[in-house]
Amino acid sequence: MAKQANQEQTVVRNEAVEISTKVKSIRVYSNGENIRYRVTFDKDFKAFTKTEADEYVETDVNYIDFIPRVFIAQCLSLVDGLDLIYTKKKEQSLRNDGAGAFGAAELQVVLKDAKLVLERTKFEAGDEYTDADGVIHTHEYAGYNTAIKDIKVSEKMQAKLDQIIDKMLGL
Repeated sequence: MAKQANQEQTVVRNEAVEISTKVKSIRVYSNGENIRYRVTFDKDFKAFTKTEADEYVETDVNYIDFIPRVFIAQCLSLVDGLDLIYTKKKEQSLRNDGAGAFGAAELQVVLKDAKLVLERTKFEAGDEYTDADGVIHTHEYAGYNTAIKDIKVSEKMQAKLDQIIDKMLGL
């Protein structure tokens, strides 16, 4: 049933579409130049993928590749208690020359089976966008921008996060 609904999804350029889905896994990989987090979901949705002939085609996928700092920032703002884990791991990393950093493994533990609401907006090659520094750029290829609008972690994980908060506050 979900598969059929996904196939009927139509996306109009520059119009945001909300997708409610569940996290299946988070993996880290390198494409040679950059590190990315591949988040796999329980639903398919429209995306552009690169073919073996180096062409981009629109198809249905069940994953999104995120820039790690962008994905982490979105998650920190939407999951109560995750910022405490992040801060603790970040401090450990700074004190131990990078050992104990916060990354995909910690996010996989916290977000396994979490319910997310994604907002996807289609853009075309040649469309302009403004980066975080206010610089205007032009998209080389068509694609989708993705913003995470809401995250609901599992009840078990929320209970663990609540315990961490209580412990940090001495309750």
